[in-house]
Amino acid sequence: YMSPYDPDEGPSITGWRVQRWESSLQHDVLHPIFGNPTSSMGGQPPMQTVWQTKVELSIPPTNDFKN
Repeated sequence: YMSPYDPDEGPSITGWRVQRWESSLQHDVLHPIFGNPTSSMGGQPPMQTVWQTKVELSIPPTNDFKN
């Protein structure tokens, strides 16, 4: 299973990462994959509404996910 924040993927990953979140919000909310961004964002619980907003606001600063 590939992580959407895999540093080896490069900036092109942003496109499918956002798509994956938007299309999988309902059944991937509790997926362990959200552990990384959740921690770096302050440990907020991955709620559907929260993630839809976070995804849109986190498109330009890709470095937040690759620190």
